[in-house]
Amino acid sequence: MNLFVKLFCSTVFLPVISISMIIAQITLESTFDPKNDGWNIKPLYAMCITLFYIFQEACIADLTYFNLHIVTFMYLIPVTMLLRNRNRLWWCLLAITPAITISLEYYLQLYQFINFKASLIQIFLILLVCFILLKIKNMSYYLKYALGIYFTAITHIISISMNNMFSWSYVLVFFLGTTFTILAEFQRMHSERDKDERMAKLHYESIRDDLTGLLNFRAFDKEINSLSHDVQDNDTFIGVLDIDHFKKINDTYGHLNGNIILSDFSKRLRADIHYNFDPHCAVYRFGGDEFSFVISTSKPQNMIDLLQKFENYYKTHPVTISNGTKVTFSFSCGITRHLVGETYNKALERADKLVYQAKKNGRGQIVVDDYLKEKTNNNNIDH
Repeated sequence: MNLFVKLFCSTVFLPVISISMIIAQITLESTFDPKNDGWNIKPLYAMCITLFYIFQEACIADLTYFNLHIVTFMYLIPVTMLLRNRNRLWWCLLAITPAITISLEYYLQLYQFINFKASLIQIFLILLVCFILLKIKNMSYYLKYALGIYFTAITHIISISMNNMFSWSYVLVFFLGTTFTILAEFQRMHSERDKDERMAKLHYESIRDDLTGLLNFRAFDKEINSLSHDVQDNDTFIGVLDIDHFKKINDTYGHLNGNIILSDFSKRLRADIHYNFDPHCAVYRFGGDEFSFVISTSKPQNMIDLLQKFENYYKTHPVTISNGTKVTFSFSCGITRHLVGETYNKALERADKLVYQAKKNGRGQIVVDDYLKEKTNNNNIDH
């Protein structure tokens, strides 16, 4: 009966408690350090995480001694957290775990479990194995975690052997408890990754145009501000493109064929701009046949040349629609430089007005602002 209680506690009760504590620690850590990189945690927050960890270790020590009559499973949380996110805080917490364990054993008056030499050997081996596992690049987290936790169980068996407390029932308890903990962590990690993938998909869909896959207007402010902060030494240019007479194309060939043209146009526009200016660019579809781009560059002439080649391409490479008809079209474009201190929406409005100017001038051309006229020696660029 006593062995049954030990097995039940090690295979059901303790793994559930341990995983619950790991989830609580992950939640607490993500609150203080959303990136989970371990480098931005402020001292006060690090202290809170440390105190919470010590409280968790005290609970595990009390539960394991009460149910198994031995203090064990003390390394589950720090090894899990370390292998999960590699941050330096958990290196420190893992390293001080023997001190926490020995202090708790003193508090519980479990003098028979205290062995400084065994504790030092155990923590040295655990730290070494964790270091080696984290250095291995092509190994999955699941395999690393299983190896790390099983190795921790082995070191604990060695530790109790050095205390002359070895028992096969303890070996069975350790390995069954460790196995169920690993399986529980696998399930938790799988659920976490599944949730992250769903959230990433929802985020992607919220900022992407369904037809073309380009960024939409919702993504404009966020993406453009991020882009401008990354490239502070370059000028940032905003362009608006509008396919000429697109309503006539839709009326003549139908909306489905119009979508074929939009899809072909957007894919090539994105490919050409990203090929020449990546990562300092972004391409958007704001709806209908209206597209926009943002490019940060110190050589605006290269941007103009690219757009000239882009329009010339569609003059000589018509898009083939569903009935085999080849459709040739042009686009009008307005480009302006973002001015220091103004909102990007203001610059976008200015670029939009330049598009209308291009349409008034006869369509199929690029109209630029005064800054670009000076830089490129062109009043407007007519194809």
